[in-house]
Parts: sequence; structure tokens; C-alpha cells
Amino acid sequence: MKSSMQFIVAVVAVVLIYPMSALAQLGTNLTISPHARSQGNAVTANPQGVVESIHFNPAGLTKLDGRQLEFSITNAILRLSAEFSAPEDYDILGLGADDDPVANTKSLTRQLAFYAPLVGYQSPKLPAAALPSTGISLQPPGSKLTFANAVYVPFAFGYKRSGDDPGIFQGEEVALTRATYLSPSIAYKYSDELSFGASFNLSYQSVYLQQDMRTPNILVAMAEILQDAFGCEEGGGGSDPLAPLITLCGGRVGPFRPAGELTLELEERLSPTFNLGVLWEPTD
Repeated sequence: MKSSMQFIVAVVAVVLIYPMSALAQLGTNLTISPHARSQGNAVTANPQGVVESIHFNPAGLTKLDGRQLEFSITNAILRLSAEFSAPEDYDILGLGADDDPVANTKSLTRQLAFYAPLVGYQSPKLPAAALPSTGISLQPPGSKLTFANAVYVPFAFGYKRSGDDPGIFQGEEVALTRATYLSPSIAYKYSDELSFGASFNLSYQSVYLQQDMRTPNILVAMAEILQDAFGCEEGGGGSDPLAPLITLCGGRVGPFRPAGELTLELEERLSPTFNLGVLWEPTD
């Protein structure tokens, strides 16, 4: 019995001492708060600023005494790289990696792009981009209420690839933006340990995408083989025995040829959301 208890204690000790990994989110909420970003945005239980409290947990506004003014700038430098590799058995009806201009190539872009109200899509050749955020809070003396408002950018990302970059089939020009321009908030300190908060956010949302498309599948590869058999040329011409039912020589196709271009432009100038928060701090 004693040995069993010693074994259990040893197992518990190992579990408690063994370092555990923690996952923090960085892909979104990248431009909100330098303090939150330095902690991987893991600040919901301990917000320290105006902007991050409004966004992550409005109840944290009760921790801000008196009048608070916050201003920060996030500088973004883009370096987007990709590598496209093909397996050894890569084959589509006899067409392999040597026939695919994208296979076993690398992509690199450093040009930023963005989509903003009134100006739309822009891709200036700048080495960096600056995204500001600002907020203000007010807690009257002796009051359990805190009022706040903030202007910030929860998400902004964009890039532009050159026309000969192999990555254009995963987006040649991309811009995603969400900007909150009004976020009236209120928080109530119920006790020294418990607070509640709420914020109502009015935001701007946009999505822009321009992407070359291709169709690397067996059906399109078969069409290219038939075009070669009928002597179809790049600019038209060649024998077309199935015309007028099916015109194979109207334009060259193939699994690795560009098949078209997709352009997507979406904009929502008033996107309302709300945040509700509870902050419980039973210990220091």
C-alpha cells in the first residue's frame, strides 16, 4: 500500500513539474495592442489597456483609473515566401513536373497592399506600413462605472505578387481589412473581485482578391491531348472534325495553362458587433 501511494505521488509530481506547451493566437488580432501582441493576445483574463480591454474583455476597463488616453502604432514589413514541390510520381496523363511551370519553384514577395474606405484597393511600393490605434477611458472618482471608446484595426493583411511569380495561383493581389471606428463601451465593478463589461462596435470590413486560375485535372489534360492531335495552334486554326458540335481549336487549354482570372471585391462599410465580458480575480 505504501509503495502504491509513493508511485501515485511520484506520477503527480512528474505531471506537475513537466513543462506544458501553451498555444497563443497571433494570426488575427495582430495590430490591436503591442502589450497584447507581446503575449500572443492571451490577455482576456488580464487586459491592461483601453483598446485591448474593449476588444478582448470589456470588463477589464474597471482596472483603468481616472482618465486614460492610449495611442500606439504598429509597423508592418512584409516578406511572404512559398515553395511549390512536386512528388516523384507527379503525373497527369503523361504530363509531369517538367511540364508544370509551377512545380519545384519558389515564390517571394515584399510588396504590401491594402483596401481602405473611399480609396479602395491600393498597392504602393512602400517598405513598411503603419497602422495606428487609439482609445480613451473615463472612470469618475468614486464611481464603479467606466466608460470608453476606441479606434483600432483588428485585422489588416495584403500583398501583391508580380505577374510572373508562381504563387499567383494562390492569389496575385490580396487585401483583407477590418477596422473598428467606433466602439462605445461600459464596465461595472461589482466588487473587488468581479467586474462586468460590454462594448458595441461599428466596423468596416473589406475583402479583395485577384487570382489567376488553372485546372490541373485529367479532363483538361485530355482536352490538351486532343488539341495536339488535331493540330490546334495557339492563336487558333487546325483541323476541328467535331465542329460545330464541339470546337476544340477555339483556344488552347491544358492542366498547367492559365484558365482564367478570378476577381473578388467585397465591402461592408457598417459591420456591427458586440463584446460581453466578465472578469473574476479572486486572488492577487
